[in-house]
Amino acid sequence: MKLQIFIILISLAFYQISFGQEDREKLLNDYYKENPAKFIIKTNPFTILTGPILYTSEYRLAFEGVTFKKQSIQLGVSYLGKGPMLRTLEKTDTTFTQNHLKLKVNGYRLQFSYKIYFSKNTLKGFYVAPHFSYSSVKFKNSSQPNNNSTFIHAIYVNFAIKGGYQFLINRKLALDLFLGYGYKENTWYEVRNLNYKNSDETNSYIIPEPIKIYLGLNIGLAF
Repeated sequence: MKLQIFIILISLAFYQISFGQEDREKLLNDYYKENPAKFIIKTNPFTILTGPILYTSEYRLAFEGVTFKKQSIQLGVSYLGKGPMLRTLEKTDTTFTQNHLKLKVNGYRLQFSYKIYFSKNTLKGFYVAPHFSYSSVKFKNSSQPNNNSTFIHAIYVNFAIKGGYQFLINRKLALDLFLGYGYKENTWYEVRNLNYKNSDETNSYIIPEPIKIYLGLNIGLAF
């Protein structure tokens, strides 16, 4: 009799464990259906070809995390270095070749966006976002690496409203496509002995100031 009671109790225990596990898995599955991810780490490998400032490459890392339902914050930090266009000019343009001139390029970019999603899933679907970007880079003569008083300094500041669509493929691979319109303020300085003088580079802009157009993408992994 005791053995039969023991077998019944063991059977009931296994039933409760199995039922509880199934119930827990169901709850988790329902949660992940509505919330595919909590945060995403992103980049854009194509910005290595051309950065936000002329003649630069951008090495970008961005983080997007959920703040509230259907809302998220995205922060980006980038290193700006010498771009392919400038490397080509150093090899082919007579201004560089005749003077044996090569430039050292160092800078950074900071970005901030606050996204509002229209779908039921945060981090997935259509969204709009106010966006801010600040970029700063210095061009120095590489033959004078310790000369910190003479260089060219470019600063780009952008404010925009962006709209886009973010795909989440298998809840892991994120593809963020976006476009936007806003305001830009691009400033170039010629610095000699730490004396700053404005340099007019408006002829190098495809879209004239103060108009800023965004068209781009980020790819990343969701967690």
